[in-house]
Amino acid sequence: MAVVVDISIVGLGWMIVTDISTARGSLLSIFKLMDIFGFFLLILIGIEVFETNKAYVTNNEIRVEIVLLVRIMAIAREVIILEISKIPSLSMIGMGVIIIGLAGRCDLIRRAKEENAKKSETEAK
Repeated sequence: MAVVVDISIVGLGWMIVTDISTARGSLLSIFKLMDIFGFFLLILIGIEVFETNKAYVTNNEIRVEIVLLVRIMAIAREVIILEISKIPSLSMIGMGVIIIGLAGRCDLIRRAKEENAKKSETEAK
């Protein structure tokens, strides 16, 4: 997994260099910027998945918050790189509902952890 992430980072660097060297004028087109940004977000998702797997292997724990955040990032990446004019509005509403639902789950998990930490502190006293 680390090799795939490393190769992807090199690929992103190569993409940036070639796009800048072939750009007309001083700015990249919006389509090339969106490709670069989408690839960057994909690498971030890969890094988070790698870190989650590493935490599972070393500590035998699944970090649910990180898994949900990776899902949110993946959906946000899709929303960012979509051509909105070609997507039905109902699909966009569906993606928004999914993001809000995942964010709500993250918040509930965070609150539950804080509540458990407070209970542990009061029991320790």
